[in-house]
Amino acid sequence: MLLNEMLPMTLVTGSHLFKYCWKPYLRTPLGLSDINDPRNGLLLFKPLKHAFDDSRICFSMVEEVGGPKFRLELLDPSLKDVKLWDYAEDNHPCKGYGKHQICTYAAEATFGELQGKALVFEDANRPCKRCLQFQAKQALRRAKEEEWRPADWAPPPGLSYNSEEAQERMDTWLADAMGAPPPDFDTNTDTTSVISELSGVPGLDVLAGRHSHATSRGAALSLKRSR
Repeated sequence: MLLNEMLPMTLVTGSHLFKYCWKPYLRTPLGLSDINDPRNGLLLFKPLKHAFDDSRICFSMVEEVGGPKFRLELLDPSLKDVKLWDYAEDNHPCKGYGKHQICTYAAEATFGELQGKALVFEDANRPCKRCLQFQAKQALRRAKEEEWRPADWAPPPGLSYNSEEAQERMDTWLADAMGAPPPDFDTNTDTTSVISELSGVPGLDVLAGRHSHATSRGAALSLKRSR
């Protein structure tokens, strides 16, 4: 599933884009009335899910030939040389598995190697662009607050808005929702059970690799069992 590798189903889990901790602020221009809408989620390998929920990574949208691509952006440079499995062991999302029980590449790949990798999809289902963009906006805010990135750091074009109107619309909403915290892992403790609707959306769990139907089914079973 991830990087063209099979993973145990319990190591694949759902993550909100518009975070559950922001649910009171769902009065947004996102076009979604339900925070558990399948378009508001991704299925990710556990260490990536943790890093995503903790604002260490986000996804930028880049217009390319054939349609938009969603590419991983590493916001915490200290993770550049950190292996995914080492990060998993440090942050406890291993679910009792050892490094020898997963494929070599998934265990040895670093966050830096994933920089710029694109999510790929089997069909027309896509995550909500506005949800991805909002998560990225808030993650950038935390990256600067934590000084992972300097205050004058200019994010890549894919993390900015593609029109002045879109920028103005989101800025207006942000002014009304200043109480919404920047995402960190501690505020996202219930994402797996509430995102179970994602089990019906194939293809959202693939990062730069061939999608495996076996892995997709396993991920769906994992989500349902966690309810």
